[in-house]
Amino acid sequence: MRAAVIFGLGTSPSDLKPFQASSPAEWLQGLPASSSDANAVLILGGDGTIHRHLSALVRLQLPVLIVPAGSGNDFARALNLRSTQDSLRVWRDFESGKIQARAIDLGVIVPSAAPERTHYFCGVAGCGLDSAAARRANQMPRWLRGHGGYALALLPLLIKLPAYSMRLTQSDGKDHNEEEKLTLLAAGIARFLLGLHLMGGGHSGWIMLSGLLTFLFGLVILVHWPTSSLYVLGIVLGVDLIQAGVGWIHLGSLLKRHA
Repeated sequence: MRAAVIFGLGTSPSDLKPFQASSPAEWLQGLPASSSDANAVLILGGDGTIHRHLSALVRLQLPVLIVPAGSGNDFARALNLRSTQDSLRVWRDFESGKIQARAIDLGVIVPSAAPERTHYFCGVAGCGLDSAAARRANQMPRWLRGHGGYALALLPLLIKLPAYSMRLTQSDGKDHNEEEKLTLLAAGIARFLLGLHLMGGGHSGWIMLSGLLTFLFGLVILVHWPTSSLYVLGIVLGVDLIQAGVGWIHLGSLLKRHA
């Protein structure tokens, strides 16, 4: 068997040694040029490393095993691969023929302006507030990115990110333009999903509560605008300030523990 290995940021050949031990496989470093060059692909990294090579992996159609070693490992966790030992156990079973590769579903984004350019994703695809926060978080140091970096990047964006117009087309062909109201709904959903992602942390409940309240306020504005503007916007500002304070306190406690 020939196995190709892809090293993500922060990983090295020493991380591959447990897989090479007692393995008859011939190891090749880097993405194979064609499917005939390898029998399987091992990726040591996180969600960013996976998505960086996802289009090529779809083209190769080779079995792929993820070793969760990135700052974000949501895709690996969805496959019940929560540690290197989990991936090592699966690799041993695959080498011995006890298990076979199984197909998974992927998402695809097709730009309307350039339908020939498709973008695959296997975790979460975001736009607007979520993508802006992820872009800022990816510029942070690796440790901070994996310990609340998304939340830290999200807080200032909630205050200054402008509302964008959005066109929704119903099944009857009618178009509707919604601006600030849909932005507020999207912010509530993003916060609630962030709270679910951080489930088990000390402040995940605060984030989920804030997201739920923001979403409900967005619904109120959507239904009763403009009569609701006198009280709802003030409440939303208060919730944002409380959430920002909790986020900074949490970040400060993390930095103090790792100082």
